[in-house]
Amino acid sequence: TSITMAKGDYLITITDGVSEAKAEDGSEYSLERVLDVFRTSDAAPDDMIEDLMKDIRQFTGDEQWRDDVTIVVLKWQ
Repeated sequence: TSITMAKGDYLITITDGVSEAKAEDGSEYSLERVLDVFRTSDAAPDDMIEDLMKDIRQFTGDEQWRDDVTIVVLKWQ
C-alpha cells in the first residue's frame, strides 16, 4: 500500500491508548475527538502533539491511563 502526499500534508498515527483514554465517568476520548483537535490546529507537528496531550489530560482528569499513548505527526515538506 502506498499514499501520495503533497507539500503541507500531515501523516498522523496514534495508538489506541489515545482514542480509548477514559474519563472519570468511564467515557472514552474517541477518535472523533482526536480528529477535532487536529482539524482545528495549524501548528507545527510538535505543537499539535502537545495540544492533543493537553486535551487528553483535561478529558481524563485524575483518571490513571491504562494503555500506552503514542502519537506521531509528520508534515510533508
